[in-house]
Amino acid sequence: MGAEHLEKTSVKKHTMISKKALSSSIVNYVLGEQRLICLFIGIVVSVSALSVINLSPRGKVPLGLKRKNLRVLVTGGAGFVGSHLVDRLIERGDSVIVVDNFFTGQKQNLLHHLNNPKFELVRHDVVEPILLEVDHIYHLACPASPVHYKYNPVKTIISFYYD
Repeated sequence: MGAEHLEKTSVKKHTMISKKALSSSIVNYVLGEQRLICLFIGIVVSVSALSVINLSPRGKVPLGLKRKNLRVLVTGGAGFVGSHLVDRLIERGDSVIVVDNFFTGQKQNLLHHLNNPKFELVRHDVVEPILLEVDHIYHLACPASPVHYKYNPVKTIISFYYD
């Protein structure tokens, strides 16, 4: 029994020594070759970067700063998805140009914006070129059901082409 106890004590001491050696080697590794300085610099840079980035929800701007109103083009804006996007963009204060050929979209979806000076509606097919100066483009012009795909499949494919 004495030999077993001595062996267990020896294993415990060896384990304690290896833990101490491991912790001291980690400390030596971090402190060696200026790794600690690099670690602190990384922390400072990441904290300062996060404080600079505006993480406010839903694009709200802090008081005293004004967000630039954008000029936005929405192709297919008379459709279900496009008209809801237009509603949100107008609500946000952007100027919106809707280009739609009313193949599947409906003018009724946009009637409530026609008197708004920040809204323009252009009846135009996106297959044909058009020159507009805008800040953002939301390209939603494409028939949204297989029934419409089958009616004119070539035009459906061309509506995705961007030159």
